Amino acid sequence: AAAVSNGVLTPMEDARVGQLFSQLLVRRLAMAPNNAARDVVLQANVNNDATVKEAIAQVDAHLTVPVAAWNGFNAAWDQFLPWRDATDAAGPQR
Repeated sequence: AAAVSNGVLTPMEDARVGQLFSQLLVRRLAMAPNNAARDVVLQANVNNDATVKEAIAQVDAHLTVPVAAWNGFNAAWDQFLPWRDATDAAGPQR
């Protein structure tokens, strides 16, 4: 049970938290008062993406059967990233 928790449930939770944090960063970027603040948020996106990617890899390595909710998370994440990146690039420069 501990192996399932450490190998699947904890990184799955980390990935979901990262997903929510990424959505928050979109809003923070929109409110950034200047380019220096935008750069900080953009770097936070890069760091958060790495965390989510690592968590996804951990879960995928330990799942032995497909899990619909996890597959749905991955599909939503894969759709969110291009939208977020386009939104970030189109955002106002200050």
